This record gives sequence, C-alpha cells and structure tokens, in this order.
Amino acid sequence: MNTFSFTIIFLAIGSSVTAYVWATTSGSLRKHTRSIFTGAVLIQWFAVMLHLFSGFIFPLPMELDVPVRSLGLTLFTVGVFLAVWAKYTMQNRWGIPGQHDAKSQNELVTSGPFSYTRNPIYVGAILMNFGIAIALKSAFVFIIFVIYNYFYTQVLIEEKLLKKIFGKSFVEYCKKVPRFI
Repeated sequence: MNTFSFTIIFLAIGSSVTAYVWATTSGSLRKHTRSIFTGAVLIQWFAVMLHLFSGFIFPLPMELDVPVRSLGLTLFTVGVFLAVWAKYTMQNRWGIPGQHDAKSQNELVTSGPFSYTRNPIYVGAILMNFGIAIALKSAFVFIIFVIYNYFYTQVLIEEKLLKKIFGKSFVEYCKKVPRFI
C-alpha cells in the first residue's frame, strides 16, 4: 500500500469515528438533524473536498512524503481526539453552534478539555482540517484561514450568548481559560 492510499484510509477512519461520536452523543437526533447543514459543517466539507481534489489531481511536490503525511495525520489525530473528548464531555448539552436550548444547555461546561480551551471542538476541527491539508499535500492549505475566521466569528456570537445566559460565572471562566489555545 502506498502512502497516499494509507492516508486516505486513515482519514476516512478518523472522520467516521468523529461522525459516530456526534451521532451517538447528541441526544435526540431529530432535534439536531438541521445541524448537519450549519455553516461550520458546510465550510469544513467544502474544504475537505478541495483538499481531496488537490491531493488526487495536483498534490504539492514535496520530497519528504512520509514525514509530511505523518505530520498531517498526527495533527488530524490530535484534532479528532480533542473534538471527540469535548463532545463526550458535553454529551446532550451540545447544541447547534450559535444557538441555545435552555432545556439541554442549562449548565456551563468547564471540565475536561474545556478547562484548557473554551472552544475545544472548534480547535479540534481546525487541527483536523489542517492535518488533512498537510497529509494530502493540498495546494488549498490556505483555506484553514477561512475556516478559522468563520469559527472565530461563531465564537464571538456564542460568547455573547453565554455571557447573557451564564453571566458572572462565564466571565470568570473566560478570565481563567483561553478562547482557543
């Protein structure tokens, strides 16, 4: 098996694990079916398709194939681990980004990965996407800046909402834990 085939299989398995965790930890799937088409998901899928296209058709020429792909797969794996850990920590308190469900999101989650970064799912998604771009030697690696910018905008919206809902406890949490890393 060549390194490109191994990379594609590895990325498919990691993506499947992530999708499985989202599907099994979201409480009622009917409640979250519209979250499949959120901007965050769509922008990530678009980026992955660009990376796959680039990786298949015109990968960046790099002499160090195994180390470059290994670096990308390592970043991807760290991203999967972080996002999955965060999702398991949130369980059914997770909601559609930028929205709030008072019934299920009645507690500020500050444990697990949320004690290191206020947005571990976004950080994980960024690492996953950056890892995919590097592992596939994508010419579209710059798209990570578009994804980061979109996530940053979403985070600002979510922070206003969390401050309104959780007040002083959220403000104190923000003083202790960084927004990203």
